[in-house]
Amino acid sequence: MRIGFILGAGVSIPTGMPKTSELTQEVLRVDNYTLHTDQSFVRARPEIFGSCFWQAKREHLKSFLELLCVHCKTYFDSEKSKERDVNYEDLFFAASQLHEHLSEEYENPAMEHFARAVLEGQPGIVGRDQLKEIAGLACDLSPTWGASMPTLRREMTVERGRP
Repeated sequence: MRIGFILGAGVSIPTGMPKTSELTQEVLRVDNYTLHTDQSFVRARPEIFGSCFWQAKREHLKSFLELLCVHCKTYFDSEKSKERDVNYEDLFFAASQLHEHLSEEYENPAMEHFARAVLEGQPGIVGRDQLKEIAGLACDLSPTWGASMPTLRREMTVERGRP
């Protein structure tokens, strides 16, 4: 006889791993990060020279994530059976679908309406190419907790590190 255990995400909380809500809040704290010149996100520190374009991108990314939160929350609030908070996985999924659509990796007619709505709701983002870049940055956002790398990209592992 073989026995398998199915464990939920909450099993790691007693070991000090962050809750989903904490990871989501960390992802939304865009000001805590710098886009390094190698295009990776690192915790903002004075000695780290980031991309010279990061300041403008930071504001676009922050407002883009806020808009994604509003769209996701509106959806969840409209579905009686889906009454819950928006989390980082929801943000990743929405951003990745938009990025894939704008990259023409997949034809997704439903995303075209959303892309236009985002462009109308984000006057600082000019054009589809800039929106594609910001959506891609949202997918790559990797807040650092010491050596930890929680990320919106779901295929990466979250490991615990000490600051």
